Amino acid sequence: MPIEYLEELTFEQFGWLYKNHIRSKKEDYEVLAHVISVGYSRTQTKKKIKLFGDESKKQNRVEKITREEKEAKIKKLQEIFG
Repeated sequence: MPIEYLEELTFEQFGWLYKNHIRSKKEDYEVLAHVISVGYSRTQTKKKIKLFGDESKKQNRVEKITREEKEAKIKKLQEIFG
């Protein structure tokens, strides 16, 4: 927010703006603390700790069903809609 607009704020709006700024800074420090702890864990265990899972593996996962299960599902659907 540009400084020129601060003069137009009421005390209530300024308080809201200040509280949101403090909350945002706390979130930033929590993320920083998490990154530091992961980095420390990596140096102590010599293992690579992934912060995020591999999304491509999750999306390409195909659930396999047997022929009998497939035929049972088709039969059930035919009973319902047939």
